[in-house]
Amino acid sequence: LYLLNVASFLLLTGLYWWLSGLVKGGGIGGIFLFGQAFVIGRIGLKLVNLGSATWLYQQFPVDSKT
Repeated sequence: LYLLNVASFLLLTGLYWWLSGLVKGGGIGGIFLFGQAFVIGRIGLKLVNLGSATWLYQQFPVDSKT
């Protein structure tokens, strides 16, 4: 999951960098919206990672008697 999180971070950062480079001049509104989408995307990916880790933990329970 750690490598997936790093890869998704690099993908979203690259996408944000590319999209912000497309906006020329006084496009502060567009940059703001891209920034908000970036933040929401990062939060969403962290929730997906948390959900998948929880699901894996429930599929393979750890024996607490050891």
